[in-house]
Amino acid sequence: MIYIYPNMDDLKRILFALAKVQSAAQIEVVDITYRSAVDYQHLVIFNISTQKFAGGWSYSEKYGKWKREQNVGMDFWKLFGDLIYNIKLFRIPGPFGRVQWMAGVDPTAIASRSSQMFGKKQKQERISKYARWLEYGRPGKGEGGRQPPRPVFGPTMFEYRQDGFLKQGERSLNRIGQSWS
Repeated sequence: MIYIYPNMDDLKRILFALAKVQSAAQIEVVDITYRSAVDYQHLVIFNISTQKFAGGWSYSEKYGKWKREQNVGMDFWKLFGDLIYNIKLFRIPGPFGRVQWMAGVDPTAIASRSSQMFGKKQKQERISKYARWLEYGRPGKGEGGRQPPRPVFGPTMFEYRQDGFLKQGERSLNRIGQSWS
């Protein structure tokens, strides 16, 4: 019978290198979600600022007049800046008890000046509720009877999946690969 004995110094180096790779992979599980959330947050804000997905929509005559009177511009997804300022990063529970990250609208944030709309007192609404109305539309009472959807978050996520997430995956693989020594 032939016995093969590994060189113990080589075996120690390999086991140490594998432990470093395992540690790097565990770190990347959290880091990739954080980097991706930051990238997505920046991309949503950029797409709102540049009006990238604002195609062919119009405001009701009454709302358009009110926006002009407020001197806030006629851009979609912008009124007093509440939406953009409240696109935040959130820690969420991930698999195996690890923390992960996501970006979205702060669910606790209240709109700053919505109570002044059309000169009548309205209750304060959560910005996340307005964001949902913009993204998916809602039944309305006025002209036309419905606020049509004006999505920005969904198209931005699709855009990010096409390019940004792949870049972050490549970055994670490179970091894990660099830990091998």
